[in-house]
Formats: sequence, structure tokens, C-alpha cells
Amino acid sequence: MHEGHTFCKSGQRKYGLRYLCCKRLRKRCRAEVTVSFDGKHIILYKGAHNHDVPEFHINGDGTYRKMRESQFITLTNGKVLLMYAGHTFSKSGKLKHGFRYQCSKMRTKKCRAEITISFDCLEVVRVKGGHNHETTTYHIASDGSYTKV
Repeated sequence: MHEGHTFCKSGQRKYGLRYLCCKRLRKRCRAEVTVSFDGKHIILYKGAHNHDVPEFHINGDGTYRKMRESQFITLTNGKVLLMYAGHTFSKSGKLKHGFRYQCSKMRTKKCRAEITISFDCLEVVRVKGGHNHETTTYHIASDGSYTKV
């Protein structure tokens, strides 16, 4: 992370490691940074970002999580859900361009919201419908599992 923007490792140069903006494909951002092999010094920074700085949430262990991005969570009962923008989704099928997830409140609240993520589970491909309920609050246990509050 540099100045709030995230970078993905792209390769190695003779004088350091090259990182490209993580929004290179989706936003066609051309920003890149090369850092020393020990990661302590920026050797080259070129290009300007053509998008806003993403918002992050700092987890209790000091790691960062993008806000409004998807992540998989495991409930204390072992069930795995997809969390996106504070709402949870259950896997419901496979489409030609990714996996389909329906709101986990589909049955109890008759919520029609759904989300499609890429096959590699790295990108939200489509968000369809709105939620007819509030987000659920979860407590994160020391083992990393989630429990509804």
C-alpha cells in the first residue's frame, strides 16, 4: 500500500520488485511502483491513479480489509458465507461468468439481492437487486469464526 492505494506484485527487475496498481484491469490504472528487494525503499513511482483511494477497515490483528469488497467468512457452525458491503450471501449456483450467491436472508426476509463473483473469487462481477433489511452484525472470535450478535 502506498498513499492509500493498493498494488499487486507484477514481477522482478534487476534493481527491485515491480508492483502494479490493483485496479489496472478494472479501471485501466497505469500507476506502478518499484521497491527495493527488502521492501524498505521506493526506487521508482510512475503514473497517476485514475480512481479514488479505496476505503479500508483495520482488523483487530492489524491487517487491512477493503470496505465494500467481498470476503468469505466462516460461521461458528462451520457454514461459509460471502460477505459484501455488510450483507451475507449463500452460494446458489454457477453461471457462465462466475458463481452466483443469493442473500442469506432470502427465505426469512424474502430478500431478492444477489451477487456474482468471478471463478477465481477475486472480483465482484455483478450486483443485482437491493436488500429489504438491515445488515447483520457479527462478532469475530479469536479463532477467526463469526457469530451473529
